[in-house]
Amino acid sequence: MIQPLSRADRLHVEAAFAAIQAGDVAAAVAQISQISPASGSHPDALFVASQILIAQGRLADAHRTLDALCAMVPANPHVWNALGKLLAIEGEAGLSVDAYAQAAALDPRGIEHWFNLAAAQINARDFDGALEALRKAEKLSSRDAKLSALRGLAERGLGANLAAVKEFRAALDRAPGDVAARHNLAEVLRAMSQHEEALAVIGDASGMPTVSRHLRANLLADLGRFDEAVAIYDAVIDADPALADAPAALAALLPQLGREGEALDGFRRALGANADDKALLYAAISAARDNRQSGQLGEWCDEAERRFGADPFVSMARAIGQAMAGERGAALGGFRQLLGTLPDEAGIHAHLAPLLLAEGDWDGGEHHALAASHLAPLDQSGWAWLTTAWRLKNDPREEWLADYERLVMPIDLGLSASDLEALAAALHRLHITSTHPANQSPRGGTQTNGSLFDRPQPELQALAETIRAAAAQHLASLPRDASHPFLSRISDSIDFAGSWSIRLASQGFHTAHIHHKGWLSSAFYAELPAEVVTGAGDAGALQFGVPDETLGLDLAPRRVVQPRLGALVLFPSYFWHGTVPFTARSPRMSVAFDALPSKGAAQ
Repeated sequence: MIQPLSRADRLHVEAAFAAIQAGDVAAAVAQISQISPASGSHPDALFVASQILIAQGRLADAHRTLDALCAMVPANPHVWNALGKLLAIEGEAGLSVDAYAQAAALDPRGIEHWFNLAAAQINARDFDGALEALRKAEKLSSRDAKLSALRGLAERGLGANLAAVKEFRAALDRAPGDVAARHNLAEVLRAMSQHEEALAVIGDASGMPTVSRHLRANLLADLGRFDEAVAIYDAVIDADPALADAPAALAALLPQLGREGEALDGFRRALGANADDKALLYAAISAARDNRQSGQLGEWCDEAERRFGADPFVSMARAIGQAMAGERGAALGGFRQLLGTLPDEAGIHAHLAPLLLAEGDWDGGEHHALAASHLAPLDQSGWAWLTTAWRLKNDPREEWLADYERLVMPIDLGLSASDLEALAAALHRLHITSTHPANQSPRGGTQTNGSLFDRPQPELQALAETIRAAAAQHLASLPRDASHPFLSRISDSIDFAGSWSIRLASQGFHTAHIHHKGWLSSAFYAELPAEVVTGAGDAGALQFGVPDETLGLDLAPRRVVQPRLGALVLFPSYFWHGTVPFTARSPRMSVAFDALPSKGAAQ
């Protein structure tokens, strides 16, 4: 039986709890250390001790203390609630849900338990479970702002953006000062391409949390107000150099403004103020890789190994940088060393395949391409390298895998001239940068950001629905082959996995590339210069079967498709494709997307 605390010990425990609630860890320690030895194992004293340990960062000790408390007073919901909170801090999302569920079961009239459970379920991506917990909370108080704020997060997780907007607005109506609900509402509006409204919701940059200032900068960039956006990104870096989002945004944006030489300056400044931040340094390494700045990439990889020791992520990045720089032997050595410790890592095989093909080792390239395709069959990289390896080896399986005549599918969508003119005008308004993203295939042109088909413009929505119907019809005519990486996945409908527009100027083109996270890829021609439509030769044409030029292989295209206004071309995402430069007075405007088999379709 648990003995009650003496009055003196009770006062010390209460004072310690008040101090820890106020963030004064030293005062809490001073108070708890004054209780009598006999009271040190009392549940109230242990509970306060656990909170002190958490504040001190001694999470393992706090966990042991709370586990002991759960065994000592298993019917106390506050102990389970505290354990749930600690598990969330430790990144144990599923176990956090279990602890909060126990607290709610013990005290079903405690609305905060249901709120905590819902928040934990959202963190664990159990959005339906979160909505069920919130229905329990609603029975206790239907007007609580937290109810709407959490329901908004759950609805957003389910992709129900309109419902999420409604809930976040309700939360703000009940609690206008809720900065999290305001931020979340603006984020959802941005996802719906309602940038002006989102900017109005987020408000002025002064006085808002750093993450909201960053969101404001994103919105300004979406609207083409680049100078304002860059200024806020810079201010966010100064205020919170550990937040990698701001330098990462600059690294992606500045090259599109013709300022590629400054792309990594944000990371350099942030690391100068926060050199021991591993996550920040790793984000910088990723940015250097995406911007193809192999020299800086190598320096940051060296720095990461000096500070944090060997790590597969760093070793992989170093080898990628060496391959970029043409140091093929060093890159091969790096990837092979990695393969010794990670033999089942598909990405390593996918990087080794082209290096060996470039070296003339076609058998080795085929071996690693096959390994990549078996280890990660939904990633298109291994299949892409197999098309090249089997072509080089005159292997008849190339025709099975890359049947260009059957699987490159030009389709006339039947849009009227006025439809195409309105669509082209809508697309031109979205091309607000001056050059292409550093990590994408266009050269001499621009590319829209975000998901094109998520934008509300009626011309874009109409195009998306027309494409969806045409794709389903043409895919239905193809044979099924259970062993084929494309034909085995055909479904009754498609889901867009990304969509964008490309505007190429004269002499512009696409480098040869694939879409490694796709299944079905595309090109739709919304506007073509007369020189491409009526010109001789292949100027502006889409060509298939020529791999990445860095391999140095002199291979002719397997198929060439001349663009036609209003035509859609569909093809498997692992087909190598690029375009031929053209000379013209007006731009070549296309829409592209990646698609996956629809999750809800019959297979």
